[in-house]
Amino acid sequence: MYPMIREIAPNESMMTSPVGPPPPQLPPEITDRIMDCLRGDAQTLCSCALTCHAWLPRSQYNIYRMVELRSRAALTLLAIHSRRPHTYLYMHEALHELHLYDTPRQNPTSPEPQRSRTTTDASQPRSFVHLVPLVLSPHHLSSVKILEISSINWVTSPVNPSFPFQGRMFPQLVSLTLSECTFGSFGELRRMLCGFPVLSRLELAHIRWANSSMRAADRPPVLRHLTALHLDACPRMEMNTLMEWFLTSQYLDVFRDLRLTDFGLSAPLIHCASECLGPSLESLSCDLWDFIGSDFKVDDLQPLFTNCTNLSALRIGCNEDGILHTLPGHLERLGSQRLRTLELDILTETDTELSAIEQLSSWRRVDDVLAHRRFAGLNTVTIIWIVHQWNPALRTMLRGRLPDLFPRLHGRGVLKFSVKTSWAEDIWPEVELSTV
Repeated sequence: MYPMIREIAPNESMMTSPVGPPPPQLPPEITDRIMDCLRGDAQTLCSCALTCHAWLPRSQYNIYRMVELRSRAALTLLAIHSRRPHTYLYMHEALHELHLYDTPRQNPTSPEPQRSRTTTDASQPRSFVHLVPLVLSPHHLSSVKILEISSINWVTSPVNPSFPFQGRMFPQLVSLTLSECTFGSFGELRRMLCGFPVLSRLELAHIRWANSSMRAADRPPVLRHLTALHLDACPRMEMNTLMEWFLTSQYLDVFRDLRLTDFGLSAPLIHCASECLGPSLESLSCDLWDFIGSDFKVDDLQPLFTNCTNLSALRIGCNEDGILHTLPGHLERLGSQRLRTLELDILTETDTELSAIEQLSSWRRVDDVLAHRRFAGLNTVTIIWIVHQWNPALRTMLRGRLPDLFPRLHGRGVLKFSVKTSWAEDIWPEVELSTV
C-alpha cells in the first residue's frame, strides 16, 4: 500500500574526499598597496583591473592617477574613456597629474621665433595642448594638482595660452612646470601664471618669448601661495626678467624653496633676491656652471649665502674654476645655523685619479669649516663628482681617499659620495650614493 522507502547510500566519492580549506587571500589593504606601488606601469595595472572585481577600483584609480599625453590621438582616446560610465567617476577622483608634451612647429630655442599665429605646415604634427581644457570635462580637470606642459610654441598656437589654461579650469592646481615653451610676449606668460589661484610650486625651464617690450615691474605677480620657484636653463635675459618680476610680489614672505640652474642673474638682482628672499628661504639650490659674466664677480654671491639665515638644505653645483676654490669662504660666512643637508656637485674636466685628488686637496678646508659648532646639526654631506667619461677606478679611489680628505665629516658618519657622468648625455643614470 505504501511505497517502499529504501535508504540510499551516500556516494562513496563524497565520503572519501573531504572539503578543503578556502584558498588563502591577501587583505585588501595589502593588494591596494601593491597596486599603488605599480603606479606608472599602465600595462601591469590593466592586467590587475582584469584579474577580479575586487581589484578593479584600485587599479583604475592608479591608471588615471597620472595621465601623459603626447599626441592628438592620445587626447581623443582619453576623451572617449572619460565619457564612459564606468570610468567617469574614476577619472574625476583619480586624475592628479597631467603631463602634456606637444610637438612644436618650430624649435623653441631658435633665435627668432615666428610671430604669426596663422602659419601652418601640413607636414608637421598638429598641436593639441590648447585643446585639452576644451575636450576634457571641467569636472575631470578640477581635480588636477600637478600640471606639466612641454615643447609648445604659443606664438604659432591658434589661441592665447591664458585662454585654455585658466584658474577656473584648474582650481586645485598647486604645481606647474613649463618646459621648452615659447610665448609671444612676457605678458602672455604673466597672465597664464597669475590665472592659477592656489599655485604653490612653479618650475620654468628653457622659457623664452618673442616680444620683450613689456617691463617686468609693470604688473606685479599675484601669487599668494607660491612657496617654491625653480628657474632652469632659461636664457640670461629671460631669467633676469622673471626674477625681477617675482621680486616685485607682495607675498615673498611665503617663499621657502629657490632653485637656480645655469646661473645667469646679474649682480644687482642677486643682492635684491638675497635681501627679499633670504630670511624666509629654507632650501637653496644654485648651479654655477656658467656664472662668469662681464659684470659678475665671485664675491657677488656672498649675500646669497649670508642673508639666508633659516636654510636647512643647501645644494651648490660648481666646476673646477671660480666658486670651487672660494667655496670654503662662502660656507664659513653662511648665515644659517640650522643647516641639515649639504650637497656639492663638482663638474670636472679631469677623469684621472691623481688630478681628482689634487683638486679635492685644494679645498680640504671645507672639512675644517663644517667642523664648526654652527654646523653641529648637519646630518648629511653629499659630494657628487661629475666626469665626462665613466671611470670605475676613480670611484674606487675616491671611496678610499675621501676619509683622509674629510676626517671630521667621516668621523661623524655624515659623508656620502657618488661619481656620475656629465649631463652631456641625454639621460643620466640614477645616482648611487655610497656612505664613506
